[in-house]
Amino acid sequence: MLTKSSIIPGRLSKTSSKKWIWSSIADGTIKAEIDSIFPLNQADKALEKSEARHGRGRILLDINSGLI
Repeated sequence: MLTKSSIIPGRLSKTSSKKWIWSSIADGTIKAEIDSIFPLNQADKALEKSEARHGRGRILLDINSGLI
């Protein structure tokens, strides 16, 4: 299991840790897996999927679509 101490090298300050994490995401060292993206008007379906725990990765809501 990965922990913060096993991922972030050495003893970095909170600010340095955040910079390291964001740069690692930007260069592809750390990757976030996206399972699905739901329009905002389907938030209930996104919640159902999350609670069913059948997804692998993040379940996102697109706040710029499905507003009606």
